[in-house]
Amino acid sequence: MDGVGGVLKRTADQHVARGNDISSVTDFVAHLKISCPGVDLDEVLPEDINRMKLLLPRNVASVSGDYNLVFVSSSSSSSSSVY
Repeated sequence: MDGVGGVLKRTADQHVARGNDISSVTDFVAHLKISCPGVDLDEVLPEDINRMKLLLPRNVASVSGDYNLVFVSSSSSSSSSVY
């Protein structure tokens, strides 16, 4: 493991090794937000995914020469763009 993902996994592993439970994604995110304050971590819920799907156009053209490459850009301060 390397990078941020490795740090998060090792931190969660150490928490469990000390006899604590992480029984859900919500528990995982809550513990890591406390233990790794320098990492911006948020849980993505199914309703978040469904809301984003509604913002995407139904037919997105693929880029010639690439296999259905789609890049979606979104921010809370501007509208979503599909490239």
